[in-house]
Amino acid sequence: MKKKMIFSVLILGSLLSLTACGSEKTSSTSSSKSTSSSSQVSSSSSSSTQEKEVALNIEQVAKGDFSSIQGTWKNANGKSITFSGAEVSGSGMDNETYELGSASLSSNIVYVNAATIDNSDKLPNVIAFMMAQANQSPENETNSVSTDLTDRTKDRMIWGTNGGADLFRSKELINTFYYRVTE
Repeated sequence: MKKKMIFSVLILGSLLSLTACGSEKTSSTSSSKSTSSSSQVSSSSSSSTQEKEVALNIEQVAKGDFSSIQGTWKNANGKSITFSGAEVSGSGMDNETYELGSASLSSNIVYVNAATIDNSDKLPNVIAFMMAQANQSPENETNSVSTDLTDRTKDRMIWGTNGGADLFRSKELINTFYYRVTE
């Protein structure tokens, strides 16, 4: 039974990777837009210190550089996740810690695979983060980008075991998208 479950989880992880890689479409126009918008840095001040918020850079994340997703993200349901190095944890992850793995870029979304590292069953739990940067919407052959129901003015992400660009168009999931917490 345990072998069957491990095999199923490994198959799921492989399918997530193949799904993200199989529909890769990146045009030079959207690539240059991504580069210019993701290189912007905005400043926000807290009580006595000045902090800089780095914009999500999907090209860097796709190459395994997770520096632009570091920090705490929160959704409308009050759940939060915190990225620290190549790990993510928090109430939005059922208080488990996940290790970030391979990443790929497709249709203005970066997909990042992650697996539990402190699972009490000692069986891997594989998920994927789907991230879109501010002022960009996921592209889909069957739907226009205008059907993105998330707050397109902000970097945002959702995690799950499947879904891709269609998750950004789901009314039922709108409150489960995470946005960066600014202090």
